[in-house]
Amino acid sequence: MVPEETERLKLSQKLLRLRGKYVGRPSRPELEGLGLEILGETHNPLSYIVLLPKKWTIRVDGNFTHIFDGKGNRRIGQYTAYLSKGRESQLEIL
Repeated sequence: MVPEETERLKLSQKLLRLRGKYVGRPSRPELEGLGLEILGETHNPLSYIVLLPKKWTIRVDGNFTHIFDGKGNRRIGQYTAYLSKGRESQLEIL
């Protein structure tokens, strides 16, 4: 059972940048390293369904999703493009 005070969301499996440097690799190790729990996967687009740590918050601004830790520091940014062929997301971990 998932606690009510936590947040679930979809995050891209494709990690574009890590601390400002282009990496272009799977995001799972870094997401788990930040304390996010991977609950499952979606296949269109390739995303993880994740559970945020307690007190982490989400702010959506148009196509951008910003995730903040319990101290208010921005830790993750995701840009989602809505294309004619479907959605594509790019993930950045700060």
